[in-house]
Formats: sequence, structure tokens, C-alpha cells
Amino acid sequence: MKKDFVLVIILLVIPLLNLAQRGKPKNVLPVEFCVSSDELHLYRLINEYRMTYGFEIIPLSASLSYVAYAHVRDLHENRPDLFGCNLHSWSEKGNWSPCCYAKDPNRTNCMWNKPRELTDYKGNGQELILWENVEISPLSALNQWRIFGPTNDLLLNRDRWKEKSWKAMGVAIYQGYASIWFGEVIDQETSVKLCTGNKMLTSDWLINEYIEESENDADPETEPEEPQITYYLIVGSFKEEAQSKTEVKRLQAGGYADAKVVEKEGNYRISVYDFSDLTEVQKMRRQLDAVFKGVWIMEK
Repeated sequence: MKKDFVLVIILLVIPLLNLAQRGKPKNVLPVEFCVSSDELHLYRLINEYRMTYGFEIIPLSASLSYVAYAHVRDLHENRPDLFGCNLHSWSEKGNWSPCCYAKDPNRTNCMWNKPRELTDYKGNGQELILWENVEISPLSALNQWRIFGPTNDLLLNRDRWKEKSWKAMGVAIYQGYASIWFGEVIDQETSVKLCTGNKMLTSDWLINEYIEESENDADPETEPEEPQITYYLIVGSFKEEAQSKTEVKRLQAGGYADAKVVEKEGNYRISVYDFSDLTEVQKMRRQLDAVFKGVWIMEK
């Protein structure tokens, strides 16, 4: 009788354990999480840079973008990179394993595991990160990574990264920080929300865009579309509109007749010149580097 009773207990417990495992909550991305236009521009620039060396476009990953999003905010708010740690470090103030990357002997695991700790992404993650003491631009971030050998090697799968094949990429920009994450596993999150207009993009939207452009180029009857993007040379940014207007008047009085306020995502940016051609705005930026500290390019 006693053996029968024990058997009944076991038979009851096993289904309950299976149910608990099936009901284990997933690392669902927050509803409010989204990718900004600057972050999307950084994603495009990195892929276009890689394409000039013959690499295919890496799909945009919502999961890895969220990891980048969480990390740059942790760095800004909690500063785990102090006291001998570096920018790959994570604080104790979040739903992740903390680590001092420079001191921790398991530092590579600290980076690799973050996508699995924060999301349902199944693979390891590799991060490139930097910080500027100004409002960082997508182009500035890319330029700093590609002029430094080790980070450029990761971008272009050279040296130790030669055998890697990136299947997913995440991006984040926040308060002077820029972070990108690469993974060798396809992200099962197939859509990404934009902060502007809550528009949804598929993870392969840039791939499809280039396919469509190739098809249009192959059709001699297709007229090229007029440029839709304006590139602004930004020399300052304000939270208050009144401050930005005062700065524009000062610049106009100093000879910058084209100075204007350009509002974007809640900030009032000060533009001294604007162009429809990226090459032209890059040339002008080089000329202004000696005049304005931290001048950067914004597209809208």
C-alpha cells in the first residue's frame, strides 16, 4: 500500500514539473523598446562599409539591439567602467550578471552571455563600444571603429574574426555611447520597432531595399528617385527651443546665414549647413572641424 502511495506521488509530480518548464517565462522584449533613426543610420553605415569589401548585409536584430540598448544605459547611469574596468563591463543594478571586464578572468563569458541573459537570442554576442564626450553621430562612431585595427578587423571579419559569419547585428546610441553587437545565430525576433511613428521593420529590410534598387537599376525605363534625405551639419543641441533660437541668431550674426534649428526626437539641433548629397556634407564637415568642436552629420 505504501509503495502504491509513493508511486502516485511521483506520477503527480512529473506532470507538474513538465508544466513548470513549459510555463517558464521568456525574456520578452519590452513593449516600449524601439530603434531610433540615428541607430538605424549607424546600422546602414556599417553594412555599407562592409559591402565595399564584398560582404553581405547583416540582418538587423531586435534582440541584440535591446542588449546594446540596455548596456549603454547601464554605462551612462551606473558607470561600471570605473576603477580599472572598461566599457564592456556591466553593473550590479540590472537583470544580468555583473562583471568588471578588465579584471574578471571570465570576462569573455560576461560579454558572450548577455544576449541569452537579456533576451531569447540563442547565440553568443560580440560587442564594439565607444564613448565620446559629445553627442555622438553614427558617422563619427563608424569612423572611430574603422581607423583602429582591432575594431576594424571585427567589422570586416579579418584576422581572428576571419572564420566568423555574422547572422545578426544590434545597434544603440545614447548619451555619447555607441554600441554594436554581432552574433553568429539568426535572431528569431523577425521585426524591429522604430521610435518614430512606431513603424515596424523586418530584420531583412535593408537586404530587400538593395534588392529593389538592383532591380530598378536593371530596368532602363525606371527613373531615378529624387533624394529624400537631407544631411545637416550639427554644431550644437539643446533641450529648450528658446536656447536654440538664441544660438541660431548668434551664428547668423557671425556669418552663418544658413544656420537654423532642426528639431528631431525631442532635441533642438543647430545646423549651419545642409545638403542633399552625403559626399558634399562630408567635405564641408572636414572644413568645419577646426571651427566647431564635435561637428557632426545628421540626416532627416
